[in-house]
Amino acid sequence: MRVSPPLTSKGFTLLEIVAVLALISIFAVLAIVQHATSDASLTAQAQILAAHIRYAQMRSLNSDTQWGIHYHHGTSTADRYYTLYHGENTANTAVLPGQSDLRVPLGKMNIVVESSVGAGALSAQDFQLKFDAWGSPESILAGTSHTDTALLRLEKPGYSPQDIIITRNTGFIP
Repeated sequence: MRVSPPLTSKGFTLLEIVAVLALISIFAVLAIVQHATSDASLTAQAQILAAHIRYAQMRSLNSDTQWGIHYHHGTSTADRYYTLYHGENTANTAVLPGQSDLRVPLGKMNIVVESSVGAGALSAQDFQLKFDAWGSPESILAGTSHTDTALLRLEKPGYSPQDIIITRNTGFIP
């Protein structure tokens, strides 16, 4: 009597293949949805603004003049921008590194910057962020001082907002 060897399975069953394909599809959909809610241009612009704020701080540390960033929240979308300024007058502007114009436009990208100091509410309005000779933020909104931590929030409709925190006294931006 001849005994046949036991049957061993070599390969995957149809059920296993379908289960793996279903999981791959679910992960792909989740990745696409998550990517759609984060805008790379908004994140990049927040990092550029933070770098420009640090640049103004470094210019203040290396000179006898105070340097700062002035944000202009215009009435129209195209009239939203920020500039680098020095001294007491925000009209004394200079070109920021990597820019070809005195103004860095945000409105064309449909980005709004809101600001708050301390525990205050966020508001979309003009602000100045000026640094003293020690690199400490002097003022952000009228009536504020370097003892208040500031929050700048960049927003674009349909995307997650990007925050820039300016630490009180030191001007540290994490």
